[in-house]
Amino acid sequence: MKKFIYIILLLAMAGAGISGLLVIDHYHPAVRERIVACGGGMIDPCGVVNQSDYSEVFGVPLASLGVSLYLLIIFIALIADFAAGGYYALAAMLLLLLSSAAVIADIALAAILIILGYFCWLCAATYAANIGILACAVFLYRTSMADGGHNFFGAIKNAHYELRASSHARAAAALFVCFSFFLLFTVILSTGIMKSQAGPQPDAEQVRSFLKEYYATPVENLDLPESPMVLGDERAKVTIVAFTDCLCAACSQFYLTEKYLLTRYPGRLKIAHYAFPLDKECNPHAKRTTYPRSCVASKAMFAAADMGIWKDYYVRHFSSLGRMRRDYSERGAIIAARGIADEDGFAEAMRSIETVDALDRQIQIGGALKISATPTLFIGGRRIVGVPPKEMLCALIDAQLAASR
Repeated sequence: MKKFIYIILLLAMAGAGISGLLVIDHYHPAVRERIVACGGGMIDPCGVVNQSDYSEVFGVPLASLGVSLYLLIIFIALIADFAAGGYYALAAMLLLLLSSAAVIADIALAAILIILGYFCWLCAATYAANIGILACAVFLYRTSMADGGHNFFGAIKNAHYELRASSHARAAAALFVCFSFFLLFTVILSTGIMKSQAGPQPDAEQVRSFLKEYYATPVENLDLPESPMVLGDERAKVTIVAFTDCLCAACSQFYLTEKYLLTRYPGRLKIAHYAFPLDKECNPHAKRTTYPRSCVASKAMFAAADMGIWKDYYVRHFSSLGRMRRDYSERGAIIAARGIADEDGFAEAMRSIETVDALDRQIQIGGALKISATPTLFIGGRRIVGVPPKEMLCALIDAQLAASR
């Protein structure tokens, strides 16, 4: 029977690790992406599930409860392995009950995945782990029942007798209950700490103040040509127009915000990008060169759009920007396209007169709108300079979606 205990331990440890990644993803999506990918584009299927309204119970992420469950299973399996004897039957019963409850919950969660229309392979991996634990628990239960010569209710009756007759058994039961509550408390406390480290979240009053200020901003007449650099659904009811510099730090933050928003509002949001590099090499409207070589970065974006790989290149660019921002070069831009475009063709597209003209047209548009900082966003024709907290943008998008019904 020991090999099944060891299999349960391995599966529970794997499940705890995956659930831990999902907890990290719930509060720090960018951190989890550096550890394991769950979709290579702007929309992360695991993120869609992990940021949905179904991802929490009473403010606690389901993944945190999963961590608690797996740690409890590990604890029970280790006791069964070390204590052996009559503890096998009790451990088998507990493991059977816990794994059965987990699989039943997984069926409901799988139905939610179907409702959302996304496949989270990290979630599916925990489902597989739970099924494996249940299968091993069934074997342990049947074997221990056969060895003990009694059935489920007989085992419960025997355990009750042991508790009444033995002070050691009562002490062990008390310790187990205390450990279970302490484990749950520790996981929830750790989750709370992780939530606080995600940064201060605006309260309801701050969100209301932001919306009030936004709607007090005049609507500008934006008669913009279509941009070749668009994320999200072309038919979406809400459009964000973003004037960005591909090397600016705030635009890197906006990239992460875009991933969150596109994940949270699949099919309901469109983000149209317009280049406005803060580099006087190509932008006469820039007061000074804030980000040297950003003209080169913008040309790379237009080249990618011309070759039909802009979305992939956009992800590549910001995923590698941290290590090459200080020494950005045309060669670095070309290398970033490796594997998704022919390097020579990409270089030629970057240097083409069509790319230069396309960039200049968008710069002139930004100049006419008196863009002075990046990113500058337009939502519903109203201007927002910088990147508001994602909670505020979500409230604004919700309001825009409600108004479009």
